[in-house]
Order: sequence, then C-alpha cells, then structure tokens
Amino acid sequence: MHSTNQQKSLAILQSKGPYTLINTPIPRPEKGEVLVKVQGAALNHLDWKLRYSPIDLFPFPLHTGSDGAGTVLKVGEGVSKIKEGDRILFQGWFDAKRNSFQEYAVVNENLCAKIPNSLSLLEAAAISLPLITAAFGLSLQYPAQPTPTIAAKDFKFPPRGGAGLKPFWEPDTRDAYAGQPIVVLGGSSSVGQSIQIAKYLGFSPIITTASPRHSQHLISIGATNVVDRELSEDAIQKALPESSSLSLIFDAVSCATQAHVDLLSPGGKFITVGSIPSTITFTEGRSGIVTYGAAQYYSDVGEKLFARLEELLEDGIIQRLNIEKLEGGLESIPDGLKRLQQGAVSSVKLVTDPSETRRS
Repeated sequence: MHSTNQQKSLAILQSKGPYTLINTPIPRPEKGEVLVKVQGAALNHLDWKLRYSPIDLFPFPLHTGSDGAGTVLKVGEGVSKIKEGDRILFQGWFDAKRNSFQEYAVVNENLCAKIPNSLSLLEAAAISLPLITAAFGLSLQYPAQPTPTIAAKDFKFPPRGGAGLKPFWEPDTRDAYAGQPIVVLGGSSSVGQSIQIAKYLGFSPIITTASPRHSQHLISIGATNVVDRELSEDAIQKALPESSSLSLIFDAVSCATQAHVDLLSPGGKFITVGSIPSTITFTEGRSGIVTYGAAQYYSDVGEKLFARLEELLEDGIIQRLNIEKLEGGLESIPDGLKRLQQGAVSSVKLVTDPSETRRS
C-alpha cells in the first residue's frame, strides 16, 4: 500500500465530462467491510451511460466501476467470512470508497465471494454485474422490494423486478422448470449468462439470438437453438415446439420489439435489462418488466447469491466469460468505454488491472 495513503482513482468531475485520473484517499474498512487491492476491474455499458446521468441520480464527482476482484489487505470489525490474503470478487457501488475504478476499495463482506483457484483475478472481475443482472432478472419478484445497503440507501429508482422464478442458487432447484421453453435475446452478451441459469433450471428448448459466429460457444453453455439475430422474429417462432407455450423471454441487450412480445403466450413475461419502448403494448395478461442487477440495492437477495457463488463457480454451474485485457491500468478505461459505446465489442468482457496504473 502506498505510504502517502493516497491512490489513483478514475472519476467524472461533471455531467457529461470526461473520465479524469485523480488522487483520492485510500479508504478504511469499517464494521463488516474489507479493504481490497483491486487487481481486476470490468467495464460495463452502465459506466459510460452514467456520464450522462441526471445530476440528482448520483452526485459529482462520480465514481463508476461496479465489478472488481483483488486481494484482501485488511478486515474491519466483526468480519468473519473473509481474511487477509483472500482473493475475492465483488460488486461495489458508485462512490469514492466502493467503486472498482481505483487502486483500493472497501467491500461489504456479504457482497463478495472467494475466487476459486481455477479463475484468474481478471476473469473473476468480469462476473458480478452480468451474473447478478441475469439472476435478478429471472428470480426477483415484481415489483421487487429494495433492501439497500448503507451505501445505496439514498438511491431512488423506479420499480424494477424479475420473472419470479425459483432462485437457482437455492437447494433443490435443478430442473425445476424442466421442459419449459425460454427465449434469450442477445445470448452472446455478458448478461447471456441467463442461458447458464436457464440450463440449470431445466428450461428446454433454450432459444437464443446471436451472430452465427457465436453459435458453438452458446451451445456449449446451454443453448439448444441459436437463431441469427439478423433474421425476423418468425425464425424464433419456428424454433419453438408446436405444442409449447412460451411464458418467458429474457432480453439481455435491450432490443424489445412488438413482434418479440407477441411471441409470448397469454400471461407471459418479457424481462429486459433496458427500457421498453412506449409503443409496445402488452395484451392478454402479458407483462414487460425492467430488471436491475444491483446487489447493493437488493442486498437481501444479493447476499444469498454471493454466499453460494464460490461453490457455483467451482462446480461449473456458472462459467467464466471470455475477457480481453486492456493494458495500462485505469488509464485504459476511457478508450475501452468508448469502444463499448460505439458497439465495437462483441462476446468479450473488457477488463483491466488498476494496480498497473502508471504513477507520476
């Protein structure tokens, strides 16, 4: 740790402003928290979108970066599940203490998981937000009741939720939905981890849309049918068994259309990670639900998922994502986010190691 008790941190100093590398104090872990040397940070679309967030959503300077991994350096009072030297992955929050776009962060011991030896720190850093978004989208009730941590207690958000399925991390849920079809739009995105969850829960067929070049990978993680994303919704309909009733579509890339919604049987649910256009209508009991993958905001559910995550990774129920490492530590993040914003990243998670940031 730096003798000056100062660290490099990436922040947005004003609305729509650029990311700027600044010096901030190295945070101290409080009760129930640990201090982590951040050695892996993942980039998400949410990070660049928050640059344009309303000023009353988060204060400026704004610290983004929710997903990270690293080595525990100190533990706070009352910490019993994590010890110094442990490698952990975590989902943080958008403040100066808990974000992953910095060299050191404090982490709630209940919102992190030990990393199996089979995963590198960079691979582990890519897991949290995609997995939590997929898991919450499938398992939260609607509307979900927020149970925010202290960090997120002042955060206000419109009603969010999920499909209300049995949480896959709970005992005796394997094959709970055996033989029921599901459609995942955008399966090659990181939130396409919903395919892995659907496979564990027994859904079949698991039909996903993606570029054909990703078909082999998607089938390897559980998809039964990969439909070219450029084809019409009729191609999805043809992949469904004639006698089946489609009750669930998971939109992992925010691409909702009326034709997608109309694939649902009466009473079916359309879950999306983005917004639903106001022009789309839901009839015959169909519903559209926007989900939100923030363990800090739905902490009661997030803690239960993190408690099982090490085991889920060790058993291969949740598999690693393909990653691309950006060289240069924190200084590499702005260009990486620009690539995400331009749609120039496909089927990989961009990650970097903040500990490699150049010190001046």
